[in-house]
Amino acid sequence: KASEVLYLQASINNVGVPTNIDYVPAYIVNTCFCIEVGFKYLLEQQGLSPRGHKLKDLYDQLNNSNKNLIESHIKQFSNDHSKYQQWFDDCLIEVNEGFVQWRYFYEATQTPTSSSNVINSVRANLNFLKHLRDALDTMI
Repeated sequence: KASEVLYLQASINNVGVPTNIDYVPAYIVNTCFCIEVGFKYLLEQQGLSPRGHKLKDLYDQLNNSNKNLIESHIKQFSNDHSKYQQWFDDCLIEVNEGFVQWRYFYEATQTPTSSSNVINSVRANLNFLKHLRDALDTMI
């Protein structure tokens, strides 16, 4: 799994994520927010009135047609199609509260005692976020 996941690493400019580690928290916050707004748009098109920031909760409310479009876009980047669904679910859970967890990252890491706790408790697969955002871009 480690080869598929990018945790706070830089130098990945060719896939459209920050190359400077200092920009990763802002990238995660903004990308999670874009995904949230995209999910909410699709849900409103389904006649729902979505609330909240939890990406998994919003995703779970999408109809199967929307889910299939999103997953078919992301699946093409999977290294192992037999384990794709578990990987997708794990990544979505991992970034579920990315907007909330990461938006105060800088404040939380200003004290020595909280820095390691924050780094150990918040993670995000940057490639997954990018592909999820791109999938929504193709749909909206």
